[in-house]
Amino acid sequence: MNLTDATPAGLRLAFLQDARYFLEQFVLAVHAASGADGASQAFGQAGESLRGVRIGAEFLGLTTVTALCREGEGELLMQLPRLRPGQPASTQTLMHIAAALHAEIARIAVPGGSVAPSPAPGALP
Repeated sequence: MNLTDATPAGLRLAFLQDARYFLEQFVLAVHAASGADGASQAFGQAGESLRGVRIGAEFLGLTTVTALCREGEGELLMQLPRLRPGQPASTQTLMHIAAALHAEIARIAVPGGSVAPSPAPGALP
């Protein structure tokens, strides 16, 4: 898709498709990090996946998705110095973030392939 020719609805639909893909890659990487080998490499892959979601979310002004991605990136960075060879990483918080991202992406996807904007902080549903 050429960005100069894209409609807002087209950009949003592309974001949803990409976000689902990147989120799937994030979950796979987090599961890999829960094994005893290669946790730091898996965390690197998880971070790249979150970054892919966050960049699109920032572009579209999806503040809740952006905040969740930043929380996940922060958790990865906090755990990296504690990783030891042969020991699995702690992934419980990261899986909670993944679940929240799944829920938020499902919430913003509405019939017709468009995306509702994130609610303003403190706004009632």
